Amino acid sequence: MDSVYFAHRVSFHNFKLPWHFENAYQILIVLKGHIIYTVQDNDYEVNERGIIVLNTMENHSLKVIDYPYDRILLRLEPSRFFEEIKEPDLMGIFIRRTKEFRHLISVSDVEWNKIKDASYALEYEYEHKDEFSELMIWSEIRKIFVHLHRGSSIKNDTSTSGMLTVVSSAMNYMNKHFKEDIALDDLANVVMKSKGHLSHIFTKTTGVSIKQYLINLRINYAKFLLSESEKNISEIAEECGYNDVNFFSRQFLANTKMCPSNFRKMIQSQDFKNKGNNE
Repeated sequence: MDSVYFAHRVSFHNFKLPWHFENAYQILIVLKGHIIYTVQDNDYEVNERGIIVLNTMENHSLKVIDYPYDRILLRLEPSRFFEEIKEPDLMGIFIRRTKEFRHLISVSDVEWNKIKDASYALEYEYEHKDEFSELMIWSEIRKIFVHLHRGSSIKNDTSTSGMLTVVSSAMNYMNKHFKEDIALDDLANVVMKSKGHLSHIFTKTTGVSIKQYLINLRINYAKFLLSESEKNISEIAEECGYNDVNFFSRQFLANTKMCPSNFRKMIQSQDFKNKGNNE
């Protein structure tokens, strides 16, 4: 099931996770242990019952302070996520990136137990697949999102929910079409809002402009291709929506502080082998 990756792991000593990224939305549920989880420039001290949420744009690493480190990792392919989790309020943890946003979520006792129950049910379906497993897996994922929303302190008023609806629609369209030329006029027509209004609420909600979000999507996919394929830089540039390989390289450098070829060398070094699946 390519749209969902699930892992339940326990580490007892010497666990390390260097800086890395994945082309997916992620939820990390800490069942036991004490870790320092770093996302971009933010350090979070995470203990039992801590939940970390990540979107596709965010580099991260972690250091274990106390063992055993028992955790559940859920990784979701973005386009499928938008198809399955249609309620804007539930999408909010992957959409909001304002100054006040925190990647670490704490929930009430009741909702924590329900999140664990849904996670264990998801684990069973993931490991014992049959013709109905995909249906059951996404059912349990929806439960996790509902309990995250109910149990956290993040609540939306009607106006915020309305903005999330528009922003999520715009993001979904860009996620599917980022390899193509996307004009602001076209995007505004898709969500049926004026260009000015769309630009304002998008930046207010996500913390980045529409232009920067589109660049992030393209550069993030380029990182994935540089990591997982043998395609040359020109081929990757074209596949990410760039007609000019030099312009692609300049944008990649501006966003990652290194050129595409050096990024490929770094990501293929021994320190980065299989790092994401061990989280």
